[in-house]
Amino acid sequence: MGDINTRECAQSSESERRLNNIDLTLRDFGARIGEVETKTVVYNEQIKMILNTLQEIKVGLKELQKTVDDLEKRPADLSQKIFIGVLTSIITALLMLGLKLLQ
Repeated sequence: MGDINTRECAQSSESERRLNNIDLTLRDFGARIGEVETKTVVYNEQIKMILNTLQEIKVGLKELQKTVDDLEKRPADLSQKIFIGVLTSIITALLMLGLKLLQ
């Protein structure tokens, strides 16, 4: 009888040790899962911020492209205006010369 009680006591003690190990392992997993969840929330916020920044950069690049296009057109417009001004001056000078010759 004493042998059976000793064996049962040893088995009970071993079972208790295993349960404690399982409990510690579960607590460790719970802590790890909590860390992963927290980091996931942080990473999701960082991703949102990055996407917002990229969107702002995209808008800025579109505005910059429009400005560059306007600047590229401006010299063409300016040279066209200069050409028209010079041509008008030449025609006016020729008309004035023609009027003087007619007098």
